[in-house]
Amino acid sequence: MSGSATLRVDPGVRDRLATLAAARGMDPSELLAELVFEAETAQLVSQVNQELERLSQGPVEHGRERAEMRRLDATVAGWMGD
Repeated sequence: MSGSATLRVDPGVRDRLATLAAARGMDPSELLAELVFEAETAQLVSQVNQELERLSQGPVEHGRERAEMRRLDATVAGWMGD
C-alpha cells in the first residue's frame, strides 16, 4: 500500500535532498525513506549499545552484592554459633 503526504521543509533542505537524490538516480521521496530507515537503524544500534554497556556493568555490581551476602551470612553464622 503506497501513500503520499505533503511534508513542509526548508527550501534549502528540499534542494539538497533533490540534489542528493538526483546524484543517486532516485526520487527524493525514496531517498527520504532511505534516510529515515538509516536514522531508525542508528537509533536502534545506539539503544542496543547502551543496554550492552549497562549489562557489562552488571557483573561488578553482582560481585559486590555477593560479597555483601557472604559478609551477612558470616555475621548471622557468628550469631548462631554464640
